[in-house]
Amino acid sequence: MNSKIVGHILIITIINPQIDALNLNSFKENLEKEISQNKKIILDFSNVKFVDSSGLGIILSMNRDLGQRDTHIALCAMNQAVETLFEMVKLPQIIPCFSTVDEGLSFFNKGL
Repeated sequence: MNSKIVGHILIITIINPQIDALNLNSFKENLEKEISQNKKIILDFSNVKFVDSSGLGIILSMNRDLGQRDTHIALCAMNQAVETLFEMVKLPQIIPCFSTVDEGLSFFNKGL
């Protein structure tokens, strides 16, 4: 994962092309290291080609845990397959999802 801060928003670019049961523990550990005290986080999925049910589970679990700390996340730049999966399980009703990182930045900059 690569991360950078733009204003007060942490952008985490996921490098691994898959979020699945095989790399779930390292994905979770890397996210926990990156997140720290940031209150607004964008996960950039532009490199991710595949997410399985365990990947969905960790995203939902992370959202719940971060919400308890008054931290908000947005998911951005998913490819068509990942976006379709997220829509099928209605993830955008729980976590804001955007086509681009810039749209995610605009969302957070408008007052969340």
